[in-house]
Amino acid sequence: MKLKYKLTDETLEGEGATMLDKAQLLNFLSELRHYGFDVETLDQITNEINDGDFDIPDEIEKRMWVFERIADEREFQEERHEFPEHLRLAVLTEEVGEVAKELLEDGNKVNLRTELIQVAAVAIRWIEYLEERK
Repeated sequence: MKLKYKLTDETLEGEGATMLDKAQLLNFLSELRHYGFDVETLDQITNEINDGDFDIPDEIEKRMWVFERIADEREFQEERHEFPEHLRLAVLTEEVGEVAKELLEDGNKVNLRTELIQVAAVAIRWIEYLEERK
């Protein structure tokens, strides 16, 4: 299922989708090149965005959905939890432990996905702290 998007000024409106910032989407597409996505497809989408109308292929829609969930979790963690340096490894390990528990005991794919998103958000949070200290 490809979602159709329409460029409106500097935002993109999709059918039943949230508003997307054009610059952020173009940056996201540029980053996808590093993850093995087809360069021709990404170039075509980029050109379509710049022209006004475009479709996003399913594989990129899925990746965007995952990144959006991680970003949401990252914001939630920032609002709700401190992240002191001496506890960062413990927090990450605890989240990985919850992934293992879901795999070994529960087997619930929805819960597993949630736990994996939390692991990714914690890892990103740690990376952001490292980048801030450069």
